[in-house]
Amino acid sequence: MDIFTLEHSGSTYKNGELINGLYSKQWIERYLEPGEFSFSASPTEELREKLAIGTLISHTNTEEVMIVEDHQIEEKAGSSPVFTVTGRSLDSFIESRAATDDGLGFRGKHDSGVAPLVLYDGTAWPYFFEDLTPPELAVKLLEEALEPDKAIRTAFAIPNLAVSHNITTTYTSKKRDVQRGDLAQQILDILGDIEAGIKSQRPDSSHSNLKLLIHKGVNRKDTVRFSYEKGDVLDAKYFWSSRAYRNSAYITTRFQGKYVTLGAAGGTSGLTRRVHFIDATDIEKATTWDRVAEIYDILETRAKRELRKSKRERVILEAKVSPNSQFKYREHYKIGDIVRVDGNYDISANMRVVEYAESDDGSGSIGVPTLEQVRTNDDSDLDIFDEGAERGGTDGVS
Repeated sequence: MDIFTLEHSGSTYKNGELINGLYSKQWIERYLEPGEFSFSASPTEELREKLAIGTLISHTNTEEVMIVEDHQIEEKAGSSPVFTVTGRSLDSFIESRAATDDGLGFRGKHDSGVAPLVLYDGTAWPYFFEDLTPPELAVKLLEEALEPDKAIRTAFAIPNLAVSHNITTTYTSKKRDVQRGDLAQQILDILGDIEAGIKSQRPDSSHSNLKLLIHKGVNRKDTVRFSYEKGDVLDAKYFWSSRAYRNSAYITTRFQGKYVTLGAAGGTSGLTRRVHFIDATDIEKATTWDRVAEIYDILETRAKRELRKSKRERVILEAKVSPNSQFKYREHYKIGDIVRVDGNYDISANMRVVEYAESDDGSGSIGVPTLEQVRTNDDSDLDIFDEGAERGGTDGVS
């Protein structure tokens, strides 16, 4: 694992010096949450300068970019001091931006001229709204927070950073309530709804910018198949339950409400119709009746988002893959990819690569991926469940 710095040069970032003198290295890449790293070394002035807080780094076997955030020196009697450098992937910097339209009105800056929506007591809503698909919305929020020429304030822009998505799944544009405040949490919520991830990419021969990419990996379930019997699976957790499963919901504000069903729930009744109550008192009716239909749309969209989170747990929740597996990370699969796991108890499942942790103590590198069961069943490009009964139907009200 050869670590090097990234140096801003003109209109791009170039590979800088290799970092020598590290006797312990850990590098963890993740699908949705920020990745992280930790290095240990002797506390030389040279290393402290090369790995100064705020420095961008990568390593020769990955495209991921991380940023140095912490320095620590620990001294103990009878032993040499230890210099520890830690940080996280570049997407963690989203925590340093806020979700806001900068005008602090009801609408985003692209909807000028639309009258603001207010609550009954006359106060403004704590949201701004966008009528976009989830990938488009995530990209727009990040562009306005970070990207040159698109950031709502020039000082927010990170030089030579580009935000994009490569998701091919078709989603319907829906008006979404984006709460002002923590941008990172809003991005996690939006991407979590559609099981998308975010990763950073350093410049290469195909592009000169740093990139933040919204993605869903690649469906490799037919070519990458980990087998319990062949020793590919080290640890696994199996769980069968319908305790938290819900397929319909009442969602209410103080003044109105709506009953919503999800997917095939319209054909269920009795013990198979499972109802969730959602408190949406943070969303209130407009003072003008011409906005009532808009509020109902917002309530329905939020109810469907919540219902998709109430999954029926019943196969392999999590699995760790042996470093000796026949399939190798970055060669056969990457973060976010869908793979197949043939586990114990005659259980098979499509799973997503959500983490890859690699470490190097000087005697060699070892890496272990972590897989999680694919959650949602609304992706048109992926059969998540084996049983046909879990698919089919349309979202609706019944």
